Amino acid sequence: YGEENITLHSKYLESTLKFYQAEFGVVDFPDRAEEARSQINSWVEEQTEGKIPNLLAQGMIDQFTKLVLVNAIYFKGRWAKSFDKEDTEERLFFISKDDSKTVNMMSLKGTFNVAYVEELETQILEIPYAENKLSMFILLPDSINDNSTGLEKLEKSLTFDKLLKWTSAESLSSSTVNVYLPSVA
Repeated sequence: YGEENITLHSKYLESTLKFYQAEFGVVDFPDRAEEARSQINSWVEEQTEGKIPNLLAQGMIDQFTKLVLVNAIYFKGRWAKSFDKEDTEERLFFISKDDSKTVNMMSLKGTFNVAYVEELETQILEIPYAENKLSMFILLPDSINDNSTGLEKLEKSLTFDKLLKWTSAESLSSSTVNVYLPSVA
């Protein structure tokens, strides 16, 4: 989405249409920033079948905005081991050291691949999707040491190579664990 007064190279516009099936949206940021934000959010919500209704929060777009690049994908996979809806219960979800929220948590006891990264004091859990072609890896720090989310230390040291190493077959071992995740239903 771009300001109506900017000109983009025609090859760029052709490429976005060819590779991403995305047309360039023309909006009036200087005079209708909130309307533009709403239009972009509607597009994202439609592309994600309602799963992401408000990608851009109020105030993220203003009269000085010139270009907003958004992409949305919607992935709906089935777990290899399904979470039973009857095992969903309200539990605390910690947002920071001093802030938590009661949310519906799915739970499942099962055998999963796990690892522990000593240097980051972080647990890794692999949850495979059906047919075992894809997996979700969850990285969970042991504790939140300050008033942040607890993820900052992990984010600062995370690289693609390290993630590959930590989630490799050599680093993972099978263990029976209780898994609690915020409900996605």
